[in-house]
Amino acid sequence: MPWSTFLKAHWDSMAATDLFTVEIWSRFGLTRYYVLFFIKLSSRRVCIAGITTQPHASWIKQIARNVTEPSAQ
Repeated sequence: MPWSTFLKAHWDSMAATDLFTVEIWSRFGLTRYYVLFFIKLSSRRVCIAGITTQPHASWIKQIARNVTEPSAQ
């Protein structure tokens, strides 16, 4: 199957994800926050999945559970 055919067939159910950082000044000094987000490709709708100062494995696993629950959609 050509890539273009695959994309057309699945476009409405495809999403992308990324993690970016934001640095914020607070009374404790400069703090780095990590923001995990998803974007639905067909509508370009962005969903902030979570924000933390320490993106450890258990946090990522919990976000994955939250996003893949049937009630979350």
